Amino acid sequence: MPSLRTGRPARAAIAGAVVLATLGLTGCGSGGVMHRGSTGIKYDGKSASATELQTAAEQITKAIGSGTITAADVAGVLALEPQLTKFAKQKGVVVSADQVKSAYPKVDFSPVALEAMRANGLASALQNSGALTAQAAQKLLKDANVTINPRYGTWVEGKGATAAPQPWISPKPSSEAPVPNGRPAP
Repeated sequence: MPSLRTGRPARAAIAGAVVLATLGLTGCGSGGVMHRGSTGIKYDGKSASATELQTAAEQITKAIGSGTITAADVAGVLALEPQLTKFAKQKGVVVSADQVKSAYPKVDFSPVALEAMRANGLASALQNSGALTAQAAQKLLKDANVTINPRYGTWVEGKGATAAPQPWISPKPSSEAPVPNGRPAP
């Protein structure tokens, strides 16, 4: 899971970055997910459009004031939001939307950006408290019900998000390059 860097030394990366550093990224692929293209991510009964992810990325980048947050970063954080919220509740850790808003008063966050920033705060607080161990992170990754648009990567159960292949759209088939069914293009 990519991190949303907050610009503060103590919160430079969320626990998801540690999880991926520990577990490593695995291969790429699309697997025919989200054919319409407007859905960016579906996670635990929720969803965010590609446009919402892009808007959230721009708002978060503005809020932190350095670096660039991508839509894929936002999708990676949102993917674990439901599991992070449940786990944090069990551990007595709370990060509210109001806390996020007061930490970044100059930015009017969209609901998707606010949810990603809150999830980022939960992950940081859990990591700082020592509650988010490698084993706990593995369980969160295993329990997540996530489908990511191929442009942002692929979700591998138990491992998390993988990087999107570049380019994520296959080149146009030609007479020299066969289409996926193995026949050349007309």
